[in-house]
Amino acid sequence: MIKRPRVSKETKKKLGIKLIKNLSSLSTEKPFIKLTKMEPKEVTPKDLQYLKYTAFLTKKMEGLRNQMIEHLRKLSALKSQIVEIKMKERDYMQVTYNLIILDRRNKSLINTLNEVIKKTKEQIHLLQPKSSPKSPSCRRYQKYF
Repeated sequence: MIKRPRVSKETKKKLGIKLIKNLSSLSTEKPFIKLTKMEPKEVTPKDLQYLKYTAFLTKKMEGLRNQMIEHLRKLSALKSQIVEIKMKERDYMQVTYNLIILDRRNKSLINTLNEVIKKTKEQIHLLQPKSSPKSPSCRRYQKYF
């Protein structure tokens, strides 16, 4: 299993942490992916670019989850490692990937993710949380959409 090294505050400042907003420009569907990207300003042999990829899927979307994992594994420039699979409120499955970009010259990261979304878009169905809108768990879920 690939472990993500600890990043100090100074390194974070040096790398510059950017949040890629909810991909609404890439997909006509409601976005279901939260992305965080770290981009080195100066690339050294020790530097790696990380992408934290979190998908919120329902239990019924097991097939879609497996399909997404397959698509990601097929992409030659990316190596994916599933680091976390959780059940939330017995209704949702949270899958988090840490993708390590092996080729730092790869400029097509967004295009690559867009391709994954495009292949799975027809099967994406977001279900509203069954819990009350006032409950913290419901707010926690909705903030990603």
